[in-house]
Amino acid sequence: MAHSLPLANVVLVVTAAVLFYVAVTDLKHYKIRNELMLALIALFFIHTLLSGRWLNAAWGLGLAAFVLIFLLYFYSRHWMGGGDVKMIGAVALYLSLHLPAYYQTDIGERRVVALPDGSRISMDSDTRVRVAYQKTARSITLDRGRSRFDVAHDSSRPFTVTAGPRTVVAVGTSFDVERLRSTVLITLIQGQVVIKGAEPELMTAPISLNAGEQLVVSRDMKPNIVAADPQVARAWEAGRLLFRDEPLGDAVARVNRYTTHAIQIDPSIASIRISGVFNAGDIGSFVSAVTSYFAVQASTTPDNSILLQPRS
Repeated sequence: MAHSLPLANVVLVVTAAVLFYVAVTDLKHYKIRNELMLALIALFFIHTLLSGRWLNAAWGLGLAAFVLIFLLYFYSRHWMGGGDVKMIGAVALYLSLHLPAYYQTDIGERRVVALPDGSRISMDSDTRVRVAYQKTARSITLDRGRSRFDVAHDSSRPFTVTAGPRTVVAVGTSFDVERLRSTVLITLIQGQVVIKGAEPELMTAPISLNAGEQLVVSRDMKPNIVAADPQVARAWEAGRLLFRDEPLGDAVARVNRYTTHAIQIDPSIASIRISGVFNAGDIGSFVSAVTSYFAVQASTTPDNSILLQPRS
């Protein structure tokens, strides 16, 4: 099941606008005003909770805004007149218009999201992104998983995608971003992009990619540009996992996006190189191939996960 909150944003905007109208027209319907304020508080709280702000570093902003609106509500109810509530309506409307939208895919699900400017996000299984559009910027954050971004051209609003320590800047292009354990992979399919450090302490010289190139950024190595395999880069969109001489640890991390019972792997065999094509979600075939071609055995853990370890 996919989770997105653009509808909640719309409801918040409408509620805040009505509240603002009641205040601006100085209507003496205090009961209506208070009910609207309470409804806005409830909607903001539900939006914050369901959109998963509690699970990321920005949750504090959502909580602070919720507390602010909550306190303003009681202040307006007991001490303020109808005119004073204008400020509350303005604050609520501003917050509503600037809330990001969240999109998420469940395990085994793929989804294409059409954005307001015509750009598209193709999301892999178990992927989560945050979208924040403003007048001068189009900002996306890939919290986990993998997505392809087809960007509508708009030179006045750069399209940025942040994944871990790196931010991709594009105007009109097509590229793939994947978060894989402690590694971020950025593959340019068409056009041109520039990659920058996402944090001040990570700011280095911008890196440019040409079509067919991939930037590999890992915690324990310098950023590295390699030639990308188009078939490998696009295979997941067709429901296939294609590995060509990849570490078993990386292959397992990708396979785990498609199962509720993650495969665990002994670190001593994580560097084994593996090649093959598997249907996404067909965990049995993957495990069978690994245990047939390598000195690896599989066992089931008490929580029904699969453990891969050296064959004894």
